[in-house]
Amino acid sequence: MTPWGLQLKVARQTRGLTQGELSKFLRLPLRVVSALETGRRQPLQGSEFEKLVRVLHLDQAERARLTTAAACSAYSLRLPFTTTPRELELTHRLVRALPRMNPSKLDELARLLPAEELDMA
Repeated sequence: MTPWGLQLKVARQTRGLTQGELSKFLRLPLRVVSALETGRRQPLQGSEFEKLVRVLHLDQAERARLTTAAACSAYSLRLPFTTTPRELELTHRLVRALPRMNPSKLDELARLLPAEELDMA
């Protein structure tokens, strides 16, 4: 799941809509809505994005979160479906911060992660 997919899913569920209902409102196949939420399809852009904003009645803050999440979805990570929103947020912050970390910060981070949790295979 991508940040954009997670934000879309939260917005949809908050409004009590199923994927099927959202697909009908957007006039998109159900498989497309599912792919958007799971990150198998790139975020909507342009007129499709604007239609989504109207259909879900997104306020400015929600729209901004979705826009920011789209930028964060340019890369992909495979995370369990049980990943919480907080865990997902921290994962993406870490991915963005890694290139700027010096060796001592990387060592500090490595000490926080128990070796048995690291799957290096």
